[in-house]
Amino acid sequence: MLKGISLNELVESIRIVMNGGSLINPTIATKVCKFFSQMAEADYTKKIQSDALSSLNKNELKIMKLIGMGLSNKEITKELNLSEGTVRNYISNILSKLDLRDRTQIAILAVQTGITRENTMDYH
Repeated sequence: MLKGISLNELVESIRIVMNGGSLINPTIATKVCKFFSQMAEADYTKKIQSDALSSLNKNELKIMKLIGMGLSNKEITKELNLSEGTVRNYISNILSKLDLRDRTQIAILAVQTGITRENTMDYH
């Protein structure tokens, strides 16, 4: 509600809310719909150089996949039979090679690129 409404509009608004309804000013509703429409059309994918993914070695790709599947470092160490320090080193390499900020960005990129669906786990 906007602060300039009349007393009658305020009373009616209170009744609507008391009865479980909700209110939104038409001007605000228009702005919200426009904002959500722009968000839906926006491309939020992380842009990486086309050759960056190909610069990852087999273990880095495996770790990227496991991060994308939601595994912690400790779970990755068990899955790949590596030390936690080695896993952290691989993650640092991935971040550096792909110019990413954190493991969340690794996970998002793994899902966006389809790495989490690829059969890259033939290491057993």
